[in-house]
Amino acid sequence: MTSKELDHLIEGQKVIVIDLRQEDEYRRTHIENAINVPYYEFNLQKISILLKKTKKAILVYCSKGGSSMAIVYELSEYGIQAKSLKGGISMYKGRYLWTNPDRD
Repeated sequence: MTSKELDHLIEGQKVIVIDLRQEDEYRRTHIENAINVPYYEFNLQKISILLKKTKKAILVYCSKGGSSMAIVYELSEYGIQAKSLKGGISMYKGRYLWTNPDRD
């Protein structure tokens, strides 16, 4: 999914956004309203139960796209359609990037 496509879904409140990076990375910068579920703590069995009940699009992202593509594949094994942000947050050019003003 591109930045422009994601922004359109965010505007319409039609997407659940999951940030797979570590908590410290999330605290520095993330896409607004993203839920932080670090890759190594991602429990597919538990989260798949919650995601199957939503009518919203599901987008996962990481730093550059590799980990999020792996999670998209794993979610598909549970019958969940999810997308990855093209290039990860490092390539996100949309208007919903939140950056901590107090970061080092």
